[in-house]
Amino acid sequence: MPSLTRFEQLLCRFASCGVKFVLIRGVASSIHGSSRATFDLDLLYERSDQNLVRVIDALAPLHPYLRGAPPGLPFRFDFKTLQNGLNFTLTSDLGDVEICLARCLEEASFRICFRNRSKCA
Repeated sequence: MPSLTRFEQLLCRFASCGVKFVLIRGVASSIHGSSRATFDLDLLYERSDQNLVRVIDALAPLHPYLRGAPPGLPFRFDFKTLQNGLNFTLTSDLGDVEICLARCLEEASFRICFRNRSKCA
């Protein structure tokens, strides 16, 4: 696993796979001028079945594993795992990524966040 997260490559993977997501927390704050250091990529994601498949398509080739879990602990990053969970703190071949949907955030709220997200070039 890399020591530094490759933010641009991770974001490009999510975008190229068509994942519906909103960049949140540290990296999003940095883009808007915050000096806060961040070491992982935090994404708020849509929970539709189609988008879960896209998330898997984006991350599965990067060998995601539970961050901080002991080596060898059984973990399968697949549709059923994503469907049964909300928040995943992972490490991958391109670095650390957290995909999350806060328990209090409903699908309608995600659509509002997605529609009103800031776009950067």
